[in-house]
Amino acid sequence: MPFTTILPPRVKPQKTRGLALERLILNHLSLSSWLLIGCLFQSLILALTPSAYAQIPMLGALAILGVRLIKAVLITYGLIKNPYLEGVVPQKYAAQIPNADGEFSDVPASERVGGSHWQSYDERGALENNFIAYWRSIEDVHRFAYGEKHRKAWDWFNSLTKERSDFLGINHEIFSSEPGQWEAIYGNFQPTLLGATTYLKKGDKMIGGTVEDKWVSSLVDARRGKLRTSAGRLGWQPDVLENKYTHTQLV
Repeated sequence: MPFTTILPPRVKPQKTRGLALERLILNHLSLSSWLLIGCLFQSLILALTPSAYAQIPMLGALAILGVRLIKAVLITYGLIKNPYLEGVVPQKYAAQIPNADGEFSDVPASERVGGSHWQSYDERGALENNFIAYWRSIEDVHRFAYGEKHRKAWDWFNSLTKERSDFLGINHEIFSSEPGQWEAIYGNFQPTLLGATTYLKKGDKMIGGTVEDKWVSSLVDARRGKLRTSAGRLGWQPDVLENKYTHTQLV
């Protein structure tokens, strides 16, 4: 039987985490920068208000820390929901990619397409944005790269770098992986990387149709069947890796 996604379809594609403007602003400031900003505001309060009012930020900080401590205790004993588990899929699951029509097959690792994003800092504290795209072939990458939309975006970026070339860095890499040569497995984890991708499943193609376009998640149940083992997720015989490496270890 074809694989079935474990998440309901979406009307819009999955939003990649960390792209909101407020996140970009917050992530550009290090912890030391936030502490310095706090010290600056505290100094302004001391300079502009009577000393008694200057204690208000300290009392507010103590109140916030107290609330956080109580919340941590309640989470530890299971009395309230753990916010860090928000968005986590509480099971073992794999990522499988549907075809161009948004339909899954029963063959693991048979397709390649999609995209996701994350942010990180380098050793100097500079913010890095990493965008990962999964394509069906390198030819599809080139077809997109030389297409009208990418050309306009690239021209816009080049216009920025003429004046800000010392402040912007960019690079890209391409890796080719044939069908049956990739896998993605997760356990009790939020959708991320390949698992965070969604794929368009077209609705009625006729004008006035009642079936809307849907965005299908790549996540499928991996607790049993072909996707339970690494060999199975690669489309190989389930006992190939176990027999090969168990024998090697015994020898």
